[in-house]
Amino acid sequence: MLLTTVSALAATAFFLLLPRVDRARTGLVTRLPVSGRTKDRLHGIAESVTLALIALRDPLRLFQVCGATTIVWALDATAAVILARALGMHLLFSVAVLLSTGLAIGNALPSTPGAVGIFQFAAVTVLTPFNYTQTEAIAYILVAQAAGYVVITTLGLIGLWRYRLTGTTETGRL
Repeated sequence: MLLTTVSALAATAFFLLLPRVDRARTGLVTRLPVSGRTKDRLHGIAESVTLALIALRDPLRLFQVCGATTIVWALDATAAVILARALGMHLLFSVAVLLSTGLAIGNALPSTPGAVGIFQFAAVTVLTPFNYTQTEAIAYILVAQAAGYVVITTLGLIGLWRYRLTGTTETGRL
């Protein structure tokens, strides 16, 4: 726990100080033994990261981002606990947060459409050490994915319907 806290604080300090060392970053990328095209791409990525981090140096904006992130993760973990209960499983909130983290990391990996395979692997990997069987973990994640698809599809259809209404009334046609 202490190592995690220290690591998180060090990473936060690094990211907050990164915009201040912009010249050093530029020099470092310039000295890398890669092609000019790769250097240009790395400069662009570093510039985007620096720009985003500069925006977070405003205390109010940083508070808003951290608050919104906390709310989203808490809602995600709460939904996981509720879904697990509906399936007859007892999922602790802390394990649900860990599961959400595993799924988020898995989501960053190259995957099949719908993350089929990656999500099942992440769920089994996270849940089995907490005395869930592989079958329970697979059943949970399949139902969670299906519920996610239903929610996203429903909201997307509502948005499309509203867009079509707005587009029709404003211009007389789409």
